[in-house]
Amino acid sequence: MLAGAVITPTADLSFTATPTPAPIPATQIRMGGRVRVVNANPEGISVRFGAGQGNARMTTLYDGVELTVMEPPAGYTDPYPTIADGFTWWRIRMDDGTVGWMASAWLQPIN
Repeated sequence: MLAGAVITPTADLSFTATPTPAPIPATQIRMGGRVRVVNANPEGISVRFGAGQGNARMTTLYDGVELTVMEPPAGYTDPYPTIADGFTWWRIRMDDGTVGWMASAWLQPIN
């Protein structure tokens, strides 16, 4: 180094903090929303005529089937969604128009 030489930094040592994005709230099951059947295992999961396992089975659905969540039927007086047999039950409509009830444990919101 030469005596009397001045060293000039060439790197920009300033920094700009990158803002942390706000967390996106988890999508929840809601009336009018779409859901997908998940974790139904090979035997599928039941769609029932009413909320609760004591109601007759309408059909069986398998993973990946998409459904629309419906409002409760006219005159329905129980709280909605309905808690029965340790599950939360939603009234759903299949794409063919069939309406039944499913437990939320096997439904994943998709919008």
